[in-house]
Amino acid sequence: EGYATSWLSSRMALAGYLGPDDWYAGADFGLRTQLPTRLTPFAGIGTFHGFSTTRADATNDGEDNDDDGFLDEVGEKKTKFDGWLSSFYPELGVHFWPTGQSRITAFARYMITSHGREHDDWLAGLQFTALSR
Repeated sequence: EGYATSWLSSRMALAGYLGPDDWYAGADFGLRTQLPTRLTPFAGIGTFHGFSTTRADATNDGEDNDDDGFLDEVGEKKTKFDGWLSSFYPELGVHFWPTGQSRITAFARYMITSHGREHDDWLAGLQFTALSR
């Protein structure tokens, strides 16, 4: 992450997101604008591009998906590759700077996905950033 000015930051990062039935890994890019104070709200925009997986019911697939020696147990799940996911998001959050080179961030994003509007969803998270001058 870098600061072009005291009120505008840009970032690119490898990102991973975990959900109850799926997870995503890929690249995240964004811009945030904030006040140059120790505790400050921010607003931003960004984009995520990566692959996704999902956990699906595997009760009748003829495989031992959880490696316990039994096939087709009731409620057994398997993880499968779900495809590519691209999303655009607006975000709101708050930064707290405990020191001049470290920052704790809480954020909420509304992920507008390439999988259609029925797959759009909220993402909330925490982030710790260590910066060098």
